Order: sequence, then C-alpha cells, then structure tokens
Amino acid sequence: NIVGKYSKMAAKAVSMVHELELAVIAPTHGPVWRSHINYVVDLYEKWSSYRAEKGVVIIFGSMYGNTEKMADAIARRLASNGIKKIIIHDASKSHISEILRDAWRYKGVLLGSSAYNSSLFPSMEAIVNKLIHVELQDRILGVFGSSSWNKAGVKVLKAFADESKWDFIPETIIEAKGSPTGADLDECFELADTMCRKLDNTKF
Repeated sequence: NIVGKYSKMAAKAVSMVHELELAVIAPTHGPVWRSHINYVVDLYEKWSSYRAEKGVVIIFGSMYGNTEKMADAIARRLASNGIKKIIIHDASKSHISEILRDAWRYKGVLLGSSAYNSSLFPSMEAIVNKLIHVELQDRILGVFGSSSWNKAGVKVLKAFADESKWDFIPETIIEAKGSPTGADLDECFELADTMCRKLDNTKF
C-alpha cells in the first residue's frame, strides 16, 4: 500500500542499497527493522517491480446479490481448475488496504460491479479509482457485472481495462440483466477458464 504509487523510486533506492551492509532499516512509514534485513530488502524489490504470485483476487460490488452470485461461480470454477490461491473481496465489507494488498500480491484480478446511477457501485468506484492512483502494473484482468435498466457498471470497468493496459480478457465481458441466467454463469465459467490458461502460461 505504501510502495505502490512510488514503485519506480523504491526500485531505484533498493538497487542502491544492495551493495551496502545494512544494520537497520528505519523507514518513515513503518516499523524499524534490526534483523532479517536482506529479507526486507527483497520484499521491497518484489513490491516495487510488480512481481506477483500465481493466484486470483476477485473484487466485487453487489447491490442485490446478483454480481455476488457471479463472483462465487467464477471462484468455484477457478478452484475446480486447480487454482489454489483465490481471494474474494466484497468491496462493501473489505477494507480498501486489504483489497490493494491482494491486488498487489496476485497476478489475476477479476473486477465485478452492478450498475449504479450510470456508473459503478460506489465501493467499486472507490477501488477502481485507487487502482488507477497507485499505478499497479502487469496484471491479468477480467470484468463482469450485472445491471437492470442501466448498463454503465461493466462499461466503466472496460474503460479501466483500457486505461490500465493490463492483460485484459476482452472475449468474455459478462453483464447479466438482473439475476444471472444459466447462460450468464456459463460465461462466468469461460472467464475463469481463460484466466486459468493465462496463469498457466505465465512464469512466476
């Protein structure tokens, strides 16, 4: 959460201290480290270079439970395909710092939102704005959501995909009208399958 926005500067700093014999790390933003120095430096290097683990974080905002059903279907399919690290965040309940932590940690990111007043569900809007602000890079992205009369939610997520320049899964953009149908859930499974294939083809 702290390194994020300043990754380039942090990476430059880490490259400078690698040749030094450090006794203490005393950042202005956290605990003072007097042991495990190399481990901590390696963590800074990992965070600042956007390296990630094989896994998926699903972040969703749901007004009536429809988008939540889709998130659950995607997670179950990921698990059945052998993905062992799957984190699900209801954006209305999880703290934004925990959501950002997991988006930074895992290679796959799936964003889902219901439509709300011609935009995203408010908690998802806050998450997307924060992801733009911290400039996270090099993730695999899929989007899904639900709507009634207004289809703006998924449209805004698609705009985020274009802006972020992440590895977007464009062939499966799912937007259920109301409660997801069997066909909508089949598309959720397809999205999960595509995410799995991309993760399998990624070197970690």
